[in-house]
Amino acid sequence: MKITILYDNDALDSRMAPYWGFAALIGGLHGFSDFPAISSLDLVCATHCTRNKDEIRSRFPDTAIAGGAGKIIGI
Repeated sequence: MKITILYDNDALDSRMAPYWGFAALIGGLHGFSDFPAISSLDLVCATHCTRNKDEIRSRFPDTAIAGGAGKIIGI
């Protein structure tokens, strides 16, 4: 399994999505709104400081899950 850690939301750009090489995104996405960039992921768990958590979960009901302290995610 490949694990990639992104420190900058600018790396979450739909133009780069084909080159990412990962299937899940977990963490605080701040003001992220480039929704096409995450449409091909198998799992999205936008947490704490993500302003668009509800919109992400409504756009991707089959792949987006709620996160939070103590949340256990099986990968």
